[in-house]
Amino acid sequence: MGVSKDSVKVEDRGSLARFAFTVVGQASKDDTRRMDNVAYLLGRPKHCTMVHFMSEGGTKEAAALLEQVEKTVSVGK
Repeated sequence: MGVSKDSVKVEDRGSLARFAFTVVGQASKDDTRRMDNVAYLLGRPKHCTMVHFMSEGGTKEAAALLEQVEKTVSVGK
């Protein structure tokens, strides 16, 4: 298993950072898996929270779920 270097994307969104990457690996001789990952780092002084989302294969359903998750991720006061 390893991170596909071409898949790594980092975004500075002000109060949070978004990291996206794909992990690729052999589950068996005939089965290569792709796990799409998105991690959000939400920080303020003396505190950091990470929200991690992972899905297999980049399905439309996973993309729709991620879109809903992204709408809710924010840093409170």
